[in-house]
Amino acid sequence: MRESNVVSIAAVRASMAGVPPPISPAEDDRPIAATAAAPGQDQAQAQAGPDGPDKPQADSREPMTEDQRRLRNTQRLRELFPSFRERIAAIIQDLEDQGLRPRIQDAWRSREKQLELFNQGFSKVKFGFHNVTGRNGEKEALAVDLLDDDAPLNPSPRYLLMLAGAARMRGCRTGILWGVPDQMQSAIITAIDMEDFDAPVKIGWDPTHVEPLGITISEAKSGKRPS
Repeated sequence: MRESNVVSIAAVRASMAGVPPPISPAEDDRPIAATAAAPGQDQAQAQAGPDGPDKPQADSREPMTEDQRRLRNTQRLRELFPSFRERIAAIIQDLEDQGLRPRIQDAWRSREKQLELFNQGFSKVKFGFHNVTGRNGEKEALAVDLLDDDAPLNPSPRYLLMLAGAARMRGCRTGILWGVPDQMQSAIITAIDMEDFDAPVKIGWDPTHVEPLGITISEAKSGKRPS
C-alpha cells in the first residue's frame, strides 16, 4: 500500500477531508458531532455518520461465515454506482490480501429511511451519498460502511488505518479524520504513509464510512457521478 511518491501532509489532509471542492454547511457530508474516538473506544457507540448510524444492525452483530460475508459484499456491491463499485471492490480485495475480512454493512439506503434517521437526530442531511439513485430509480449509492467482520462492533485502530490507506489509494476517503483536531491529524496521515498501523492515534468520528473524493452530495443529487 505504500505510495512511491511522497505527498505533503497538507495535501493529503485536504484530499482525505474532501477539499476541494468546498462544501456548504448544509451539504457537508460529515457527522453531527465533532468528537474523536480514542483508540480502543467502541466505534459502534462513537460513530454516527452524516447519512445515519454506521453501526451494525440487530441481525448482523456477530461475525459472519466466510460464505455469508462474501455473499453480503456481492449483494451490497450491486447497490453502488458502477465506477464507485469498482473502487470499493478493489478496496475490499486490497484488505483481503492483507488477511482482513471487510464486510459492507450498508450501501444504498432509501430516502424514507434517511428522513427517519434525520428526524431522529442521527443525521443532519435529508439526502446523502447512501441515497443516490439513477433516473429510473435504480440504486447508485456512493457510500458504504465497511466493517471488520472479525470485530463488527469494535473495529481496531489497525483495521481503520488500513482501511483509510486502501481507500485513499483508490480515490476515496473514510471519516477517520472527521472530528479530529487539526494538530492530531498529521499523526494519522503519517501512520498511513509509513504503514505504521499500530500507531497510537486518535480515530475520527466515522472511520468505516467510505465515499468517493471530488464530489459533493448536491452534485450527486443533481446527477453528477464519479468517473
